[in-house]
Amino acid sequence: MVAMEWLKRPSLIPPHIDWLPLHFYLMGIGLKILNAPLFTPRLISLIFGILSFIPFYKLVNMIFGRRLALMSLWLLIFYPVHVLCSVVSLSEIIFLFFLLCGLYFFFRYREIFNSYLLLVSSLFLILASIVRYEAWLFVLFIPFLLCYEKRKRWRDMIFFFIATSIFPLIWIFNTNAIAYKQRFRSEEHTSELHSH
Repeated sequence: MVAMEWLKRPSLIPPHIDWLPLHFYLMGIGLKILNAPLFTPRLISLIFGILSFIPFYKLVNMIFGRRLALMSLWLLIFYPVHVLCSVVSLSEIIFLFFLLCGLYFFFRYREIFNSYLLLVSSLFLILASIVRYEAWLFVLFIPFLLCYEKRKRWRDMIFFFIATSIFPLIWIFNTNAIAYKQRFRSEEHTSELHSH
């Protein structure tokens, strides 16, 4: 388990650079608190699965109204994929929670144009982008939605785009540097073998 490996030697970059780190940080911290490798990751997923009902309901309620929000919530509660992801230690449910929170605060921002709401939205989307790569699409897409607002607030758009783009850019450059170093070491080792 990558989280247990990370827990032995905590670092900003987990041992496997193919996956984004926040999921492993959360699992590792949970294992530090309750060292039960078969139970703790599932408990963390279950907590995030249950918590995701709150932003989901609030988001659907804000856009479509209370009746449809309640019906949608009941469907989500019994949706087999959501239930399954809530009891296994995969990153999807944690990503979903952060994404739903980010979208809720973004759509709330679009209603009242309070910059604080966009800040909170960007923080949740940053967290989502540290869990799964799919969040990076939202980081690119939301500023375009802001461009089509009647009340354009350029300062908010620029802040949102810069704030949410920092982690993906750092991750891309850092993992490419690590991959390059690994490849260079591998080529160096191969040339040493051939020289002998």
